[in-house]
Parts: sequence; C-alpha cells; structure tokens
Amino acid sequence: MAQPIISWYDATDSEITGVYDFQTIDAGTSSVNHEFTIFNNRNGSEDVSKMEDVEITTVDMNGGDGDQAGNIVEAVKDKWFWVKVDTLNEVSFTQIGGSTAKKALGTLGSTKNPNAVSAPTWAVSTAYLVGDYVKPTSGTTYIYKCVTAGTSGGSEPTWPTIDGDPVTDGSVEWETILVQKQPQAQEILGLANDGTETNSGGNFAKVSMYADIPLSASAGRNNFKIRVSYRYV
Repeated sequence: MAQPIISWYDATDSEITGVYDFQTIDAGTSSVNHEFTIFNNRNGSEDVSKMEDVEITTVDMNGGDGDQAGNIVEAVKDKWFWVKVDTLNEVSFTQIGGSTAKKALGTLGSTKNPNAVSAPTWAVSTAYLVGDYVKPTSGTTYIYKCVTAGTSGGSEPTWPTIDGDPVTDGSVEWETILVQKQPQAQEILGLANDGTETNSGGNFAKVSMYADIPLSASAGRNNFKIRVSYRYV
C-alpha cells in the first residue's frame, strides 16, 4: 500500500506549505494558542497506509534537540512549547521539545467510506467490474467491493460482517468493507475519504499549541520544526 500522504492546515483550514510564523513573543509571556490539523490522505480516492505510533515534538532545523554547540535553539532545548490533542478531547497541555519530551497523537474520530453514498443496491444477474461497490438490500454497516469481475448470482448472497472477508456471488467475488472505521490509539487512518472533518475524523489529528517564554530567554529568532513521527507498513 502507498505510504501516508501528510498535509498540515491552520485554524482557518488553509494548507500550510511553507514557513509558519508564531510571531514575536516577549520574554516572560505566553503566546496565543495556535491550532493545527495533521491530515493523512485528505480527500484521497484510494487508501494509503495508516500512521502508527504517532508522536509530536519540536526539533531544531537539523532534527536535533536544539543543544548543539554553536546552534542552540532555546525553543527546543528548553521546551518552550506546550500542546494538547483536541481530537482526543484533552483539556490539559503537555510540554514538548526534542527527543525527550514527545506527545502521543491520535483521534477519537472515525472515517466514513465515501463509496457508501454512491454504491448502488446489489442486483441479481448483473455484470460487475473490479472496483465496483454495492450495498446489500438491507443494512448500512457494510458495503462490498468487487475484487473479481463477473456476473452476480440469481439470489442475494449471505453477506459477511467481518471487515475484509471475501464472499462469492455467482462469478463475482466481493470484499467486505466496514463503512465507518475508527483508528486505534496513536493511529491516524489513511483511508479514502471525502476530505470533510465530519466524515474523515479518523484521518486527522487536531492539536492546539502555545509557547511559554521564560524571562531568561535570549532575544532573537528561533528557527525550528514541529515534527510528527510515525511508522507505517
């Protein structure tokens, strides 16, 4: 399966493709909250791999902890940033920075297969092609994807109710697709989706972040990265 396709969005749902500026923050004060949405495969028509063991932190521009001699980045080294995961309904912020203070990401949302809306009801003695979807004559929890082309039988098959299970129908073979899927802890799904937050909740994590600047902070610009790490198969 294709690797995750990651995109970032700000609080206005505008995609972030370049440098994000937290603006000037005075020593001894905190910034306003900044909201970010990290999406996997937004509006994708085909599934990609899910993100697993997802974590967020800050790193210097070389991917380090901000403590390299001659390249000190106080925002990372001294862990100025705090984060909460809104898609986990968190209310408390956690301090992040470098390799020693990471925060687990995830979501309580779920993603609805976009083909659930357009899939026609299964019909007898009908030719189906690979990639076609049907819904059973009763029930809305599962749809079925054609994985072997052919002609359906003269009576409706007994549809499986385990995601991924096959079923033979005349000369057609179908794969069972659970319409609404929710990720496990620290996962972001890569399922095909319609790109809306309402129907694609399993495909993104939303976070709020702010910087708390100590009085001892040095004046000047801090260049750093917000890093989301994950694995995929």
